Amino acid sequence: LAFWTHPDNEERNAGFFLRFGYADDETNPIEWNLAGGIGGVGLFDNRPYDRYGIGIFHTEPSDKSPLPLLGIQEETGCEMFYSFQIMPAVALTFDLQYIDTSLGDGLLVTETPDDAWVGGLRLRIVL
Repeated sequence: LAFWTHPDNEERNAGFFLRFGYADDETNPIEWNLAGGIGGVGLFDNRPYDRYGIGIFHTEPSDKSPLPLLGIQEETGCEMFYSFQIMPAVALTFDLQYIDTSLGDGLLVTETPDDAWVGGLRLRIVL
């Protein structure tokens, strides 16, 4: 759902997104997930093709799957990224995520680890 479009270039815009998924917990290891945020293209006049976004997410495993037995529990976090369009077929993306621990007592995990900050850098070349 767009809430802003540049008056001279409709490809430059910003909008909200919301995604929800649900599955039968007897047949899928993830019962439900929810994600939402804001993203867009062309935040700055001198960078009209750059992409950006910030969002939050939550994933809930099924109680009937082996995931909780293994120590894999619910996960909540947030992510932000900025993608520099270097050339028409080349983009460099910086990404930062905060992840609230999803691990707890189980067969694979005996202690709950600290929450995590994860940074990323990606170069995308389209041939």
